[in-house]
Amino acid sequence: VEFIKKADLHKNLPVYIFKKQNQTLVALWRSGNGKDITALIDLPAKSVLLDVEGNAKNLPAGKNTLTLTDAPIYLLSSASASVMEKCLKNASVTLPEIKMAMSMLNCKNMAVYLNNLTNQNLNLKCQLNRSTRQITLPPQAIKRVIMPIAAAKQANLTVKTDKGFTYTLQEEIENIPVKRVKNPDELKNSAPTFVLDKAELHLNNIDFAANLHYTGKKDCSAEVRMGYDKSNLYLHVRITDDIHVNEQTRSFMTWAGDCIQFAFDPLHDAKLKQMQGKSGLCDDDLLFTAAKVFDETRMICDVAPNAEKVKMTGTIIRDDQTKTTVYTIAIPLKQIPVLKVKPGTVFGFNLIVMDCDEPGGTSKYWMQLTPGIAGGQKPYIYKSFIFE
Repeated sequence: VEFIKKADLHKNLPVYIFKKQNQTLVALWRSGNGKDITALIDLPAKSVLLDVEGNAKNLPAGKNTLTLTDAPIYLLSSASASVMEKCLKNASVTLPEIKMAMSMLNCKNMAVYLNNLTNQNLNLKCQLNRSTRQITLPPQAIKRVIMPIAAAKQANLTVKTDKGFTYTLQEEIENIPVKRVKNPDELKNSAPTFVLDKAELHLNNIDFAANLHYTGKKDCSAEVRMGYDKSNLYLHVRITDDIHVNEQTRSFMTWAGDCIQFAFDPLHDAKLKQMQGKSGLCDDDLLFTAAKVFDETRMICDVAPNAEKVKMTGTIIRDDQTKTTVYTIAIPLKQIPVLKVKPGTVFGFNLIVMDCDEPGGTSKYWMQLTPGIAGGQKPYIYKSFIFE
């Protein structure tokens, strides 16, 4: 490889041009701290994009949108160094015009959230898998667009602006099923809806395992089963815990001892709220805490519309012989009408298991399906669940 010249697009966009055999190789990236930058470059035919790991992608002739980060990307072309330099000098470089997010509403429809980051109208062509929509987005506006999506394992969103830029977003579609049951006893012997038993996946901080504060499944792990019928939403949570401690005499501190907490993003719109600048649990979200405190069973609705009226029922049974704690919980659906419990509906959900091993102490670590309950409320990263 022979170095030809340096041809920066901007003080924060270094560009190096090389000759590689009979081809031109261009290295470019974003230097300094800051947001990723989008460049629109009119490329000659048979150009190839290579990432820092050497993965190759053929690019069509004409305008191509490249995202520049602090990791270098490379353009390989049969065009001369002077032609490539001209293409680069004529490139349009800008910060993104739009911000995008999406979340499933039900088994047939996806909500696409679009935020116009500019002070101008944007005419957009949105394509979600095979579905296409034309949208006008006013300056600084945030819009939710409902788009159909066929049965698929991946959602591929492409948005083209009238300025010629293309933005893409890909997400795996992974909705965890919640089964309909004739009665809650069905849950006891059914397969778990999910399991929390791997430090590298579920422990809130892997350092607690590295330092042997958390010692494995017998220390703290959980099998979680969920179900519903026309009247209730059910949880059956079987926890393995070598020591059960919750001595929190004040109800609002129940979370600080051994307990479970679980939260709902019932309309699966937390990504929209995040885009709107809202943080934490808000509006229609719900958060619950359940614990065995000495001989008292506590079931608390911490956050919900009319939280004081939302009551759970059930039992919490601790067995010191088997080192297990079993929670059986029913939440009456009429008390949480914002959660539309019907087949095909998708919602956000998260659950954590707090672990306190010292009498008089508080929980230092917890097992979690995702982050976003303890340590900072982030409902936009909850897992997606679907009612069967």
